[in-house]
Amino acid sequence: MNKESKDLNLKELEKKLKNKKIMFCFWDCENKDGDGYQNWCLPIGKSFKKTIFFDLKKKRLDYGPKNIKELLFKKIIQEKPSFIILTFSSQQLSHKIFLIFLYSCSI
Repeated sequence: MNKESKDLNLKELEKKLKNKKIMFCFWDCENKDGDGYQNWCLPIGKSFKKTIFFDLKKKRLDYGPKNIKELLFKKIIQEKPSFIILTFSSQQLSHKIFLIFLYSCSI
């Protein structure tokens, strides 16, 4: 692939992403001084129409660990993100929930 066609493909991708939403779902993702926000949310979020946050740390402290799953699904249904960057520990969500979650995002 030559440089010209590579640049063209990158421009097309950027144009398509500007009409999409991205959701960040990980521990402390709303902390603007944190590594996750600085290294993931800030640079990646600039390419999208809308950036949505679901801070697992904040939700756990505010609503308790048992309510995170329901809150996450409600947020996904409400916002309908095109892409989701999700990380979690086994204590936050089970693997079964993760598979259901991936399926629901592909619909």
